[in-house]
Amino acid sequence: MQTSYDATFKVLVDHSPGDWARFLFDESLDSATTMDTSLHETSEVVDRLIRVTHADTEFIVHVEFHAGHSGNMIPNRLFYYNVAVMKRYLLTTMSCVLILRREADSPEIGESVVRSVPRFGAVHKFRYRPIRIWKEPLQTFLIPGSSLAVAGVLSDFGPLSLEEAGLQIRGCIDAIDDLHKRETLLEHAIGLAGLRFNRGQAETIFGREISVLEKYSSTVQYFIRCGEIRIFLASAGQLFGTPPQQVVDKVNEATSEMLLNWTTRLRTAQSWTELIAD
Repeated sequence: MQTSYDATFKVLVDHSPGDWARFLFDESLDSATTMDTSLHETSEVVDRLIRVTHADTEFIVHVEFHAGHSGNMIPNRLFYYNVAVMKRYLLTTMSCVLILRREADSPEIGESVVRSVPRFGAVHKFRYRPIRIWKEPLQTFLIPGSSLAVAGVLSDFGPLSLEEAGLQIRGCIDAIDDLHKRETLLEHAIGLAGLRFNRGQAETIFGREISVLEKYSSTVQYFIRCGEIRIFLASAGQLFGTPPQQVVDKVNEATSEMLLNWTTRLRTAQSWTELIAD
């Protein structure tokens, strides 16, 4: 699942780096372009780097996308990456973590990392910005022609219904002139809907276009499948507890039809083994 979210958000930042840089640090900026994300002295790669020019100052905006379950490791990871990026590019670097799911949040994700030595106090203090996307209002993302609108699928819709939110997001995507880019971003929006909502809700948010596109798009099929697996495991987990790895492996290999059949057994099955029996 982490990879699913990462792949989408990397595409989104590459499409509209200026809008993303402004969103990540809530400031108007003069110009922004994406950069090579590899750390040459190691085998590691950061998620996205944006070179920003503003008021005759040049600096880097570094963002990591977090959707997994290792939130307690995020602060130190950001600290390490921040230093490595500054060493490579010799530019001041501001780091941010975009937390994409409530389940990925952690009390350890604050706004700074402090390294202290007894008697000497704080030796290093590193500041970063955490953004919990589900707390951000949809209106923040609604920029016509910008990929930022796609990320709005994960935001707070407020009083809007799914259909109303979907119309506003779709309107921003439709403002993109390039047909291929427009279709690609719509696929990613549908994919995020499949990861956040159940199948019925995911279809509702974009007027059931998900049912049409999934026949032709392997990208959409992949995201829908991830959503189906997540929902099935979560629902069954409430009854039978955490599944053993062999069960997870079998569920990951199951077809949509198999998942549907297993879902109908939730009322009668007494264990994971009975639930996914052939």
